[in-house]
Amino acid sequence: MLGGGITAVSNFLNLKHPFMDPSLYALYSANYNLDFDNTRLKGLFQAAGRRPFTREEGLRELAALRGA
Repeated sequence: MLGGGITAVSNFLNLKHPFMDPSLYALYSANYNLDFDNTRLKGLFQAAGRRPFTREEGLRELAALRGA
């Protein structure tokens, strides 16, 4: 729906390229609106009663699940 509206407006204005690209906006938003650092993430894990796993722990668990 959004893409159709953008295309219609761009065609109406006789533009070679769409005036707006929602996917680029989403990438921009994901890259610049991450307003928490590792400390806040650790706090979120603690509040949920969980702890973050290291990569090595995750790989060991994956190997155990696969039966290796």
